[in-house]
Amino acid sequence: MPTGHALQFPIALSLPDRRVINLTPANKWLVLPLQESFNSRKTVSIKIKQNRVVQSDPILLNCLDTCFGHLYSKLWNAQTLVKWCPQNDIIVLLPAKYAWMVPNEVSEIWMVDVSLLNCQFFLDGLDEWIKKQMERFEKVLLSQAYIHLDHHAYVDLEQIVGQKRFDLNQFQLLPLRITFILREDRFWHNSLIMDFLYKLSVKYKLQHIIKPLFLWRQKHLVHKTIKNIQNLLPEVQFYATGLGNSLSYAKSLKDLRVSEINLETERIWNAVYAQSHLVIGVHGSHMLIPTSLAAGFINLLPRYKIDHIVEDSVLPYTNRMLQFMGRFLDEFSTSSLISNHVVSLMKTFPAVFENTNRIPE
Repeated sequence: MPTGHALQFPIALSLPDRRVINLTPANKWLVLPLQESFNSRKTVSIKIKQNRVVQSDPILLNCLDTCFGHLYSKLWNAQTLVKWCPQNDIIVLLPAKYAWMVPNEVSEIWMVDVSLLNCQFFLDGLDEWIKKQMERFEKVLLSQAYIHLDHHAYVDLEQIVGQKRFDLNQFQLLPLRITFILREDRFWHNSLIMDFLYKLSVKYKLQHIIKPLFLWRQKHLVHKTIKNIQNLLPEVQFYATGLGNSLSYAKSLKDLRVSEINLETERIWNAVYAQSHLVIGVHGSHMLIPTSLAAGFINLLPRYKIDHIVEDSVLPYTNRMLQFMGRFLDEFSTSSLISNHVVSLMKTFPAVFENTNRIPE
């Protein structure tokens, strides 16, 4: 269907042989999971959260996806639909766990009891359930679910995440805080050898064997970065969030990582991001919400992700503060380089902020 990523990468499968029609290299990443989904099935249940009775031809916004970043950016469309289509009721379809981000103005939320990971499977029961619900309406429209909306112009991210973002006017007044976003399936290891070992472990499915090495390396780099920053800015507070809490970090870092994310965890993390001067993480480490709330970010960009540089960060600035507060560094950046960026940003912020906000007389 022409929604979401299928707007840019249209595909079709002929059934029952599942032959792909018009496959191009650009959309293999979308086609192959679709083909494979027919081989694995998950039975799901769906519940409706009704904010108001649907009285007009509803617009259905499908946010089901295996990637949180995709889901998050698709969900932005809910706000634009509410604003631009007041004559229609809006229905959002998404995994139940993320219903907390859906705007209250949406008429109904169709909550599927499925994890992001399991969205890769053929979801038994979903098709029949949706068809049954559609019998309630004379007509149902399908949102195109654009994936790269101008969030500055059209989207109120604070409403979606339920937290007011960092106010740059408070930058010099709030205690200096840096938050590391850490994952245990996407590592900062800044070494060609480590990178080769990681790719080798993925190819031969040996991650469980060599994973402790990557965890240790990431911990070492985080500690080294903290030490470098503390030498010049001893007052900085350090936090860590992320899925997976292997290994213990230094006492100088407040560790908020968890083995399983729930709504309360999301709220705690969001409050931390909203008071963070910088968030630091590898591209793809669920950086969208942290960069939606923090003052700025350092995004460690793997080279294979260069084409996707815009997909994992969000800042609302329109002047030079955009480049100043949002920094992309190579995946092999050293702890010394990162700490240099941090210290420079913290020390030069007052002058840059004053000049970019100066009103000509």
